[in-house]
Amino acid sequence: MTVKKKDDQTKNERSKFISSKIMLGVSILLLVLFSAIAFRTFTSPEHVNMVTYMNNIQQKTDYSYKIDVIPSSLYPYGGTITPEHRIFTKITENLIVSISSMIRAEKPVLVEGSYKIIIKLVAEDLWEKEYNIIISNQKINIEGTEISLINDAVRIPIHDILEYTQIMEQELGYSSDRYLISINPIIEGTIKAGNKSNPIASPPELTFSLTSRDISLIGEKSFVNDNPVQETEVLVSDYNFMGFSIPLSIARLVSFILTLGPLTYISLYTVNALRNQKENIYESVAIDLKYKNRLINLKRSFDYSDKYILIVDDFKSLVRIADEKELPILRFEASAVSVNYFVINGQCIYSYQCDNTSQINHSNAEEQTTYVEKKFSETI
Repeated sequence: MTVKKKDDQTKNERSKFISSKIMLGVSILLLVLFSAIAFRTFTSPEHVNMVTYMNNIQQKTDYSYKIDVIPSSLYPYGGTITPEHRIFTKITENLIVSISSMIRAEKPVLVEGSYKIIIKLVAEDLWEKEYNIIISNQKINIEGTEISLINDAVRIPIHDILEYTQIMEQELGYSSDRYLISINPIIEGTIKAGNKSNPIASPPELTFSLTSRDISLIGEKSFVNDNPVQETEVLVSDYNFMGFSIPLSIARLVSFILTLGPLTYISLYTVNALRNQKENIYESVAIDLKYKNRLINLKRSFDYSDKYILIVDDFKSLVRIADEKELPILRFEASAVSVNYFVINGQCIYSYQCDNTSQINHSNAEEQTTYVEKKFSETI
């Protein structure tokens, strides 16, 4: 009956050991999973900006140009032409630039404002001057989905500009190999779309290079500017988990609680494991660790046949005797399972012997386990 009882106990202990290991593994996996979820919830922003597009407004500007030429071998009849190649300065009277700038919107908008067109001269690395305002204070007040902002043509007299640059060169004492002529439309006003008002963007300028020999275009002739009208609403963030949308505050609380469960189990398991490890230390090891500075180790045993041997029932009693008699505690290790401690007082030997056999066979017998736990608690 006793053997069967011990076998059953061993099987139960083994089953408990395996179950605890499985639970530990599951807890670690759950901790990793719930920690990842918690990390995502706590690093997600609490608020998000929801952008709603109310209207899409596009402003497009196109430039085109022609020239007035005097009769010459190249153009026998002179007149206004659309140049296909180089523009020659000496036979060009005027540079005619047409500007078309308009707004297209998905929904009706109201445009209010005015525009002007300025001619600007630039001597590279020397000076820059507003040469002339060709058109000024042209009003705009139109509502719709297609609105014409500018639809004008400006005439730039080339010979007048050349005379002006010569005067500047004489006054300043500096000349430039090349001048820049910029046609700069400036629009001031607003585009109203519902409750939103946005400023009108002025079209990019058109620039020509002017020398004593030729005139050439610099850059593009068409420009597009998109100006979407949008509303931004600040919303409280939600956390999406497996197709379900959960308020972020609730998701944070739930993920914290879920993480706390396996973390608590792992912590308790670790504490118990460390406690069991401490309890499973051999009694002699525990004594040696605590009283190592008071012990004198003997290499071999001695003859004590002519002495009186008094065996004490715990090591603390031996320590008390050594303190009262002011005597050292001798230690002799006969084997790994038998360690003896002595206090010699004349013809009397006080002895305490540790039996480590119970500790080694701890997992095999209930009686030995009880003995070791009792001895260890009494000693420490």
